Amino acid sequence: MKTICLFLLSATLITIYSCKASHQKTGNVQVPVQNLTIDQSLVKVFDTSHKIDTTYIVKDVITISLTFYNTCQSDTFELVTNGKFTKSNPPMTAVYLKRKSTNSKCVETIHKELKFDLSKLRYPLANSIILNLDEQVKVLYSY
Repeated sequence: MKTICLFLLSATLITIYSCKASHQKTGNVQVPVQNLTIDQSLVKVFDTSHKIDTTYIVKDVITISLTFYNTCQSDTFELVTNGKFTKSNPPMTAVYLKRKSTNSKCVETIHKELKFDLSKLRYPLANSIILNLDEQVKVLYSY
């Protein structure tokens, strides 16, 4: 009886572990971290082709989950800023998502996760800043 119980327990643990491992292999797609673009001549970028679903920052990397409308799978995206800060505590700067498309006739709605390195935005003599993302979402970046 003990042997059967041990066998069933071992089989159950092996099954749980193998299912978890196989799920991680197929579901864990690495999203590349892109560089932030600083364009000092940038005024504002109003792009209404997307909606920000969630955003969070880990170390120097911001992860943004979005829904894009009238978009192609081949479109690329960049995070841009003019690099100017408000005189507030903590300082605040505006950042915008900018879509680059080679085809203007796309009609797909897609969900994407994008990652950007924020380390270029560190403000001197401060340990955090507020990112005003597309004038929709404010996120605290602490470093």
